Amino acid sequence: MIIYGTRATITAGQVLAQICPECEQPSLRGFQVFRYAHLYHVPTAPFGSRPGIECGSCFLTRVGSEIPEQLAAAAGAAIRELRRPRWHWAGSLLFALLIGWFSLESAREAEANLAHLANPVVGDLYVLDLRGETENVDPEMPFIVALVEAVVGDHVTVRMGRWLYDTAWDAQKAVIRDHPDEPDYWGSQHSSFERGQLQSLEAENKLHVARRAK
Repeated sequence: MIIYGTRATITAGQVLAQICPECEQPSLRGFQVFRYAHLYHVPTAPFGSRPGIECGSCFLTRVGSEIPEQLAAAAGAAIRELRRPRWHWAGSLLFALLIGWFSLESAREAEANLAHLANPVVGDLYVLDLRGETENVDPEMPFIVALVEAVVGDHVTVRMGRWLYDTAWDAQKAVIRDHPDEPDYWGSQHSSFERGQLQSLEAENKLHVARRAK
């Protein structure tokens, strides 16, 4: 399967006011070879271009440095008005749109996280980085899932899971797979936070809402 590579588009130009050096007929026409890189057959970015000439009578074809010196100026004039097809930038435009979409979604998620942390409810699940928050933390397994068990005023009590994870994504995957719904997932350790503390931890990338209460 072809994943990436280069291709070309050939665009015809004007007829040259010159004689073909092969058949001596006034049938020369200029053309431009526009190359582009593609990814999974989607044009991604321009990749250079070369001029060319072709005889309509004997089909003599010369590209780039193959064009005779005495025809180079005329060949350049014949393709001066040609422009690269806009769709050669299709992949770049799509990539830019995807980046914009992901950035927007990330901003929306961050805003939603802050709103959820400002108004925690019983049953919310957090992924928490324990480094700097508790003692004797395994630096290679610092992430844990926490369950909101009580909200009294500004005080939020959470219950820690039994399992530790080496990355926040691994902890998030456990939530996605509904591991916290298993009866033996939760331990006996509890911690208490103020709402402002939760928001500060989120700002420091040490806590995020893994799942809102059902």
